[in-house]
Amino acid sequence: MQNINPGTAVGTPSPTPPGPSSQTAVIRLRRLDQSLLRQGHTVLEFPAHQNCAQLLARELAKRKVHVFDTYAARRVPELESLCHLLCDLDRHSPMAMGIALGVPSQFLVQQFGYYDPDPVKRVKSLLAASLPLSLADVAARLQRKADSSGRPGCGTETIALQIRSLAACREIDRLDVQDLPVCDALVSMLLPLSAHVDWLGEVLGLPEDKVFQFQSDTVPPSRFQLSKTIIERDILLRREQNKPARTCGEWMKVMAMAGVTGGDLEQLARHWHLQVPPGISNWFRYQDNMAMAMEDELTLWHQLDHSQPVSLQHVVALLRLQHCALARSGDGDDSSWDRISFPLTVDNASNPRLFSKRQWHDVCLFSLLQCSAREGGDGQHISGRLLCRLVRFHLGNSSVEPVLQCPPPLEETQSRPLCPFDLLRLSQAGDEPERHALEMAAALGVGGEVVADRHWSEVWTKSGACTRRKALSTWQWIYTHAPWLETGHLVPLFRRFGREALMRELTGIAGSDFAFGEPASPFPERVVEFMDLAQDLCEKPGLVRIFGFQNQVTKHFGYAMLARCSQNWQVLNCLAVDPLMLQAWRNFVGAFQKNRENAVAKELEVNAGGYPHDYVCPITLTYMDDPVLIIQSQTSWNYFSRRNLIQALRDSGPFNPLTRCPLCEQDVPEVDQEHLKRINAWREQHPELEEEQEEQEVQEV
Repeated sequence: MQNINPGTAVGTPSPTPPGPSSQTAVIRLRRLDQSLLRQGHTVLEFPAHQNCAQLLARELAKRKVHVFDTYAARRVPELESLCHLLCDLDRHSPMAMGIALGVPSQFLVQQFGYYDPDPVKRVKSLLAASLPLSLADVAARLQRKADSSGRPGCGTETIALQIRSLAACREIDRLDVQDLPVCDALVSMLLPLSAHVDWLGEVLGLPEDKVFQFQSDTVPPSRFQLSKTIIERDILLRREQNKPARTCGEWMKVMAMAGVTGGDLEQLARHWHLQVPPGISNWFRYQDNMAMAMEDELTLWHQLDHSQPVSLQHVVALLRLQHCALARSGDGDDSSWDRISFPLTVDNASNPRLFSKRQWHDVCLFSLLQCSAREGGDGQHISGRLLCRLVRFHLGNSSVEPVLQCPPPLEETQSRPLCPFDLLRLSQAGDEPERHALEMAAALGVGGEVVADRHWSEVWTKSGACTRRKALSTWQWIYTHAPWLETGHLVPLFRRFGREALMRELTGIAGSDFAFGEPASPFPERVVEFMDLAQDLCEKPGLVRIFGFQNQVTKHFGYAMLARCSQNWQVLNCLAVDPLMLQAWRNFVGAFQKNRENAVAKELEVNAGGYPHDYVCPITLTYMDDPVLIIQSQTSWNYFSRRNLIQALRDSGPFNPLTRCPLCEQDVPEVDQEHLKRINAWREQHPELEEEQEEQEVQEV
């Protein structure tokens, strides 16, 4: 058996897993050369009848440990001076330090709660403080913001239009606290401004002192205060365990684990008069070697049992979360996607627009702490299942990802509440994730995302993964505006509109005919209406075209949100984001349906041959078995045989054969089944006309 040298890492496991049936338990390791580069492999073989855990612990004990054995290293730093010294370090993160110290995650989550903001609660609080208010005044202030920005069509202008539409549709102007449905709708519209308390307070007409008070409530404690609180907690825990206070040498190890740079370690060493441990060339190498040793230890144990909990300290080392960038630091595009997606992978739905880049680094750490706190226990571990998820999404160190060989996720057939991790999966399903996300937002009645001001603007404009980012942003918008969503809601939605890739990504099942559990609650009435609308708009392109022309839909702010989608989805999005436009559509359809019913009552007027005009195709003057409705205006339309109409368009060009108005082949709807039933019923009642119809068809042939 070969020993594990310092910094060794686990390699690809044997195809035969350790267990009673195997003669030996095999673990493949990677060796390090003098420059700490991973090269070659080392294989450990354990007899099957021996305890692998004990043997691995024995091997790990043989690793070389860097010891600070000097008088300066054994000194205990004073608390206040230690806090000042640490806060002078550029990369010092109190949260990373707390994890390195082993402080329970429940305590850290409590101290860093400001990294878990609730934007809906923030907007509701500001709105409640401003009531009663005038919706017209709010829209006017937003419009002034848009005009001062110098950018036509920016988010604040869109929100102003939505608020005016809401006021006109509900026929109100002054909003009181009793108007709860209107308040909820207004909160939904103002959510894009939640990152800017000062803006939002000004828009709602709040006095400056109230806005200042709200801003004060969101200001986090200083790094000094947080560091002092965490160190005091560590001192208390060590006293309870009868351990002495940490020495300067131990603090060097802690800060190396916390991810400070080699330059910061040099600064600490100069202050405490410490020398680099024997065998290490400099403090940069010391920090790197420390992280790699913890990474290797984690992969070694995780290879034996993927279900066992793993230490937060080791996970942070494996993912290199001590630094502001994640492990995959290749090009800026991939690393920025990793930074955005990491909290979602561990079920934290925080929006990056609410934080600066530096704060987002701590949001990633905070999301891990939340998971550890939810899982209970000692508050210093996460589940092996969660680590496997991180590895599957390539958020770990790429050099050890093949080593872990995590099992694939299980297929799902039961409904459950939608979680942030689902948003990440849905945002990268299929070839056009952005289009799919936008169309599903419209079908759910949520509509496309309104963005008033973007943090991390470069994250949303780079090429490559830009489509995934926009899709993710839309799914987060859906998640915020439809908190009732379950997987049992999305599966039938995806089935109805043929989104196989989304369904496969959500459930892990490729087919579309599998049985899936029902959600705890049915679809809300608005969602049912919009799902039916989505199907109706697809089947009635003529009606959509007439409505769009009469209401200038192409100039509507909701139309451009779905620029890459077809016209029926663009119109549906306008209806979702504009209450007044939705009311106009309902009135338009109601008037059309009334005109059509009146026409149906008169359609039994027959032609010279005794056939109702709307039952025979105007092209061939024979009964239709595939009637389609071609609409020219709200009061004018014609029925054609779909087959004959498409052939006429191909032969004579894209024009209506009767009116010569423009008509493209893709605008021809599906067969009108309701009208086909009327035709068949008439034919059954008048069999005497069938013989004459057959003779005419023979003559045409």
